[in-house]
Amino acid sequence: MRRRDLSKVLLAWTAAAPVAGAKTNTNCARPCYPPTPAETLDRVLPSDLSYPPGNVLRWGADPTGAADSTQALQRAVDAAWASGFYGSPWSGKGGAAPVLLFPPGRYRVTDTITVPTGVTLRGAGHPANTTSHTRIIMDSPGEADNRDKPMFRFSRTTRDDTALMNTAITCAIENLEFWFVTMGGTFDRPMGAGIPFGKYPHGGILMFDVDADDTRIVNCVFQHSPAAVRITDVGSQEARRGDGRKGNRGVGLFLENCEFDASCAHVYATASELDLQFKGCQFFGGMHRYENCTGKIVYQGGRWHGDAYIDAGNANALGKFELGGADVELGAHVFLTLNKAALLNVSHNSVFGGVSAASWLEVTDAEGGCITANAVDSSGCNAASGTGPADFTAVIRLLGCRRLLVSSNNITAMHAGEYRGFGILSGDSARPAGHNFVNGNAVSAPYEGPVYEGQGRYINLRDADVAGQNYCYDSRSHHGSPRSDPL
Repeated sequence: MRRRDLSKVLLAWTAAAPVAGAKTNTNCARPCYPPTPAETLDRVLPSDLSYPPGNVLRWGADPTGAADSTQALQRAVDAAWASGFYGSPWSGKGGAAPVLLFPPGRYRVTDTITVPTGVTLRGAGHPANTTSHTRIIMDSPGEADNRDKPMFRFSRTTRDDTALMNTAITCAIENLEFWFVTMGGTFDRPMGAGIPFGKYPHGGILMFDVDADDTRIVNCVFQHSPAAVRITDVGSQEARRGDGRKGNRGVGLFLENCEFDASCAHVYATASELDLQFKGCQFFGGMHRYENCTGKIVYQGGRWHGDAYIDAGNANALGKFELGGADVELGAHVFLTLNKAALLNVSHNSVFGGVSAASWLEVTDAEGGCITANAVDSSGCNAASGTGPADFTAVIRLLGCRRLLVSSNNITAMHAGEYRGFGILSGDSARPAGHNFVNGNAVSAPYEGPVYEGQGRYINLRDADVAGQNYCYDSRSHHGSPRSDPL
């Protein structure tokens, strides 16, 4: 993009009206940080020059939560973007993205803040530090209901719809904690009743409806909300952005050491091309829901507990799905439901059963990949077997899968239970299953005997699958034997 074109975009972005009631302190006590050229172009001078550029308090944000900080934070974001515009990656000069600092405190917001490309939002410290962390709360006072609004939106247009700002440029969000005031809650006590799924379809903490590449979200905490991360309608098909360039190339997010607590959905993505990587994150009491998505999703390590689960069985066609090294506590009916993954890798996970859980893994129409070296304890999973192949339950349930390696998994129950499902079960979907290789697995659960209505209960495969040397053990009769054929 040429410099004159950049200028047009910049002026379009900065032509909005001043913040109502904004005051400019031009004679501040030392230290005093005079307005920068970018702030002058933005046509609204900072309200408190005693804070340096890049500090949200410079624009009048209130860290006590007494005042609404929405407009102040939007102006701070706008000014940060403008300050880094000509030195940012947009200009080709190799400059770093501008950093916007949120000092410790609680910031009240009541509307959506639009985040331009290439801005880093950074809190003062890790949210686990209760004395010096930064919390941003979407409030819903009185009759107003702001729960159906995004908190931060990475949008296709600016606030006045004059120019598209986002493209495949790195953004970052670091060391911040986010809350929604739920039904019956208050700003001081945000958690009231839980938020039902689908009640607020446009609500969420981070909203992506534009292509984004390598957006880093590190050391953040996402509390009660309609969705922690909402991604919608960002496919891989070519599209032209407002500046004439190609866009709509999917959403790439890298999330590391983040905590997701009791949201309606931790991630809710629809009709999008995804490149998501979660590393060392903790998930509690919420689902990851993917509908009609393509691309790849990778979970590395971390912990899942309290009814946290993955639902990726809704008309998806992922090129890659990986879940590795996770500590899983089964609380949901099925922990992982997956549809049409071209390359599947579920390996080295430690899984502990729960009373309400029926299955750990249900995969449909996967094409290639492996399920290996997982340790699954189905203690207390009091699941019925089902009435037929369509609703049989199993610790590992494969329907219409082909060319999967299922190897070296230990499926056992160390404590009493009445699990009546299957160990490893392969069945047909709309297409026949086949060419799966099941070898080296140890299965000592279920408890209720080796056969149910003619169905082998430990390992049961389609005729087109191949069974290697597996070991199955009846924990009630204390009888075990190595098997190369299905039980």
